[in-house]
Amino acid sequence: MRAFHYWLETMVGRCDDASVSLIWRSDMRRTDDLDKDLATLDSQASAGPECDPERTPDFEQLFSPLVTESPLRAVGLAYVSEGSRLGGLVLRNSLLHSYPSLGVGGLSYLEGYGASTGQKWKAFQCCLNSLRLETPRTLEIVKGAVDGFRHIRQAFEALSAMRIKTTQEHQER
Repeated sequence: MRAFHYWLETMVGRCDDASVSLIWRSDMRRTDDLDKDLATLDSQASAGPECDPERTPDFEQLFSPLVTESPLRAVGLAYVSEGSRLGGLVLRNSLLHSYPSLGVGGLSYLEGYGASTGQKWKAFQCCLNSLRLETPRTLEIVKGAVDGFRHIRQAFEALSAMRIKTTQEHQER
């Protein structure tokens, strides 16, 4: 997920479409939280199978063509990212409820905006609705979101297959 968010933040920063500029806020960045979580979890990790970086999905290769074809698709990808904050809170609370010993370390990414998550989601939706774009431009945003969901699913499937293969290789040793 870090690779996806880093890529999204970089692409949005380079995008010169006014609609993208109206939607994106600096507090939407998520790589800092992910870096904090990865550092925390890395320090707590037990010895186990390592992920092979060469098998990790290349988000730039997956998503760059989408945004190159239409910068408005970045708004759709931002929609996916912002919407995931709502689900992240649910996951975080469920994890803390089921595994209280986890504490909050390593769960920054799932915290979203904390108590402000719902309010920020509504503000994001208001920004989207205020764009008042013609149908073809609106469809580009929708295409970005649909493609974003599809590519993230493909990336997770690739990571899952990689994890299974790596675990099997580790157990065979």
